Amino acid sequence: MVLVAGTRLRLSALGAALLLALQPAAPARAGSTEPEAPNVLLVMFDDLRAVPVDRAIEQPSLERFAQRGMTFTHAYAQQPACNPSRTSMLTGLRPRTTGVLDNEVYYRRRLPDAVTLPQIFLVNGYFTAGVGKVFHKGQIWRERDTWRDRSFPTGSRKGLRGKGRRVTAGRFKNDGWLAARGDDADQPDGAAAAKAVELLEEVRDRPFFIAVGFRKPHAPYRAPRADFRRYKLPSFPSLWDPQPGADVPAEVLPNPSTTRILAGLSLRDRRELMRGYHAAATFADRQLGVLLEALDRLDLWKTTVVVVVSDHGYHLGEHGWWGKSTLYEESLRVPLMVHAPRMRLAGKRTERPVELVDLYPTLADLAGIEVPFELEGRSLRPLLADPERPWFPAFSQEKRGDRVARSVRDDRFRYSEWGPGASQAELYDLADDPHQRLNLADDPAYAEIRARLARLLDDS
Repeated sequence: MVLVAGTRLRLSALGAALLLALQPAAPARAGSTEPEAPNVLLVMFDDLRAVPVDRAIEQPSLERFAQRGMTFTHAYAQQPACNPSRTSMLTGLRPRTTGVLDNEVYYRRRLPDAVTLPQIFLVNGYFTAGVGKVFHKGQIWRERDTWRDRSFPTGSRKGLRGKGRRVTAGRFKNDGWLAARGDDADQPDGAAAAKAVELLEEVRDRPFFIAVGFRKPHAPYRAPRADFRRYKLPSFPSLWDPQPGADVPAEVLPNPSTTRILAGLSLRDRRELMRGYHAAATFADRQLGVLLEALDRLDLWKTTVVVVVSDHGYHLGEHGWWGKSTLYEESLRVPLMVHAPRMRLAGKRTERPVELVDLYPTLADLAGIEVPFELEGRSLRPLLADPERPWFPAFSQEKRGDRVARSVRDDRFRYSEWGPGASQAELYDLADDPHQRLNLADDPAYAEIRARLARLLDDS
């Protein structure tokens, strides 16, 4: 199948049917039914942070997978919100190009001709399947031209019952937790893991691109009761960080109503939220384990590229904030691990800053697929071979009202601009100040560093 260079293609229902009819059979190795090109399993979490927390989250599946792949310790979302981040990741384009800056806009309204990551695999002979939250919310049902199989498992009614509450009575949206009845299969993510395993079993002998989107640990923090029992309330910190001081732009702070609500939380309220997030993250991690066990049993590691990632990070009280939507490390930094067949450096780590917009070109590169149109990320394949090699800075943004703030992260510093003027910037030395408490933007000793990073933003 040939795509015309310099064009972007949207696969209409008729176009998809024609393309599928024209596709050649996937090449096979001599004497083998295994596809020559690798399969792809893309596993996406929702709101799973990468920045360590004081009370460790039990994530044995992530720890196990880290021994199989390379861990990108400093991977960053283009924008810390579900729809902008996922749209950017799955189109290979930055939010400024997609025009998707919030959770309300369906990306096809802005990009009717885009060829998404799963579509480029579809037109190259792959079976494509989407399970759960891959694109934002219910967009999987709109993507008829993308998936050969698409599903959004919902769990059972039993999984919606149990002990829990909304700690602000709904005044703050990310305030609910539920220690649910039933087991993993009664939760949407448990059902999604089971569905993904069924697909792996069905298509193991043909080239596949399967994306599995787990909804947790996104609020409400719902998980089986056993996951809540792992964490005792008194083990969580008694206080959250104070809000940043007067040396940061006003847009950095939560809005006044949110500030009042969060400041009014009791010690128990805060600990319940922390326990809820931890329980939901551990539950989601166990669903990853289900997929890893299937890869073992079906002997798919040697033919499958596996990527584990989150759409963005999450604050757990840092800077007086709960949730996402900031330009701090807690909100932008995500877990990212990549396994490729026959990779030499399995179990290694790289601290080079990378971006989620890099995933599209990386997966196409590892599969030997030529993308005949422009993407805005770059393949991470060189880092898989040499994790210490020089690399590029990572760029992110965040929206406040009509204003879009920009941020850049190099190997040591993060610099953010919230608007014109000297008082609208942040600069943090993440080597000496990993918690980003000392804004150096107006420090004359760092003027040259600030100017260099500002030029990077202007040239990005």
